[in-house]
Formats: sequence, structure tokens, C-alpha cells
Amino acid sequence: MWIGNVICALYIDKIGRRTIYLRAMPIAGLGWLLSTWGLYLIEYVPTIHNLVGSTITYSGILFYKTAFSTVVLIPWVMLTESLPISSIATANGLCLAIFNLLQFIMLSAFSIVLNSGNPAAIVSAFAFLSFSCYLCTLFFWKFCPETTRLSIAEILRKFVPSWRLKQFYNSD
Repeated sequence: MWIGNVICALYIDKIGRRTIYLRAMPIAGLGWLLSTWGLYLIEYVPTIHNLVGSTITYSGILFYKTAFSTVVLIPWVMLTESLPISSIATANGLCLAIFNLLQFIMLSAFSIVLNSGNPAAIVSAFAFLSFSCYLCTLFFWKFCPETTRLSIAEILRKFVPSWRLKQFYNSD
């Protein structure tokens, strides 16, 4: 969804990457919770018309996509800011390879669950997606410092141990 990308592009340098990420990921998790609730209504509450559950599920997915599109670019921006030029291509390639591998595993598992026809498994899968958004938020809060308005040297001091800085600067 382009709305989140525009928001990120306009405000990333004003309020910071960490602030955007810590605000958007819980909202993305809330979107998956809405989807979980909608799927639960469809499968387990026969008095609710399927249209209500479907509308809630679809709204949750749109909510998630809008919030997540705000943060999807942040890791790539942080890599280019926090690493020396000689390491950026390797780091981006490694991150992309890991991302693609995890995406393949997640989509394969998700496909098996969705095609199983088990309503409890389907609802649980969406609940897991919501939970994973909150785990990512905790990880980002704990391990990723703010980098707004910092020089490359200051960013490196935050991410790289001092004994490794000489190696980075000598490799450029």
C-alpha cells in the first residue's frame, strides 16, 4: 500500500525510524487481530452473517497492509546508514536471502494451514501473525537505537563494538 510508503518518506527524517517502527508495528498487529476476530466470527458464531465476519477480516488485512507498508522500508534504510560502503551490498544481499528464505517457509506453512480446512488452525495462524508483530516490536525496541540526525560515525558507534570499528574504517 503506497499510503504507508508516502508517510514513511515524508516523516522518516523528522520523527525517526525507530519512532515510526514502534508506532506502526503494533497497529499492524492490531490489523491481524481484527482479521483473527473476523475469521472467528465466520467459523464459530453462526448467528453472525458471513458478510460481517468477512468485512472485519478484510478490514483487518487492509489495516495491517497500511501500517506495515510504513515500516517495510526501514530495515533497508538502516542498513545503508549504519554500514560502511564496502559492506552495504553484502549486508543487503544477506538480508534479502534470509528474508526470502523466511518468506518461503512462512508462506509454505501458511498455505498448508489454510488449505487444511481446520477452522481452529486458520484462526490460530492469523493470531500467530498478530503475535509476531508484537514480538518484532519488542525486538526493535530492545536492539535498534534511533539513528535520526546522527552521522555515520555516530551510528556505527551505536551498532558496532569499538574494537570492530577499526576494521570497518580500514576496509573502506
